[in-house]
Amino acid sequence: MFIKKLLKKQSLFLALFSLLLFSCNGDKKQNKNKDPHQENMQPSQQVIIEDPITASAIDTENGKEILQAYFDIKNALVESEQEKAKKAAQKLIATAGDNQEIAKSTALLVAATSIEKQREAFEMVSEHVYHLAVEKGLSSGTIYRQFCPMAFSNKGAYWLSDEEKILNPYFGDKMLHCGSVKEVIE
Repeated sequence: MFIKKLLKKQSLFLALFSLLLFSCNGDKKQNKNKDPHQENMQPSQQVIIEDPITASAIDTENGKEILQAYFDIKNALVESEQEKAKKAAQKLIATAGDNQEIAKSTALLVAATSIEKQREAFEMVSEHVYHLAVEKGLSSGTIYRQFCPMAFSNKGAYWLSDEEKILNPYFGDKMLHCGSVKEVIE
């Protein structure tokens, strides 16, 4: 008897959930490219916005600025320059635009209180910039995805470079040339 009641409740719950899910999905498709703040505006007053993921390709001027700011962070970490890394990270946040993953992970680097903490945050920034480069591709130039197997207690970590030569941002001058090129993005 208890099992029958439980099954009835689950069936009712699933039916209501399905109804709610499908009824909400219809509205989302219609307003996909509209700013939610424009809901009460007349159609002639509304502005259609582009999807931020497809609008910001890596080969645009903004994409080049993102890469340059990223490389500036990498170079500052190679030089063990905490303040330079922070300033370059602030520039990356400013140029990241709608890319919240890059902005949030870079904010951790800005907030870091030591070069070691900056290097830890840089690992996630590297992953997000890498995914952006792979998803969007490059209109020109080459990016090298490099890997140091000894970073973070032999866990290993990747970073991107605009040159093939290994200059390790995770160790700086302690192990400047530790690492290898794992992927070439063109």
